[in-house]
Amino acid sequence: MEVHEIAGFGAVEIGYHKFYNNQEPDALSNPSRFITVWKNTEGNWKMHRIISLH
Repeated sequence: MEVHEIAGFGAVEIGYHKFYNNQEPDALSNPSRFITVWKNTEGNWKMHRIISLH
């Protein structure tokens, strides 16, 4: 996972995630990329945009 500052706005987080299906425990799960844009308003961090490249 990587996190980079966006000056005057917040940050962007980039990483990999996996999803598992408990109904199919033997199914393969391939890692996928995700991007989360975080907004910092007066010290409060909130997710602004989420992109899953699955």
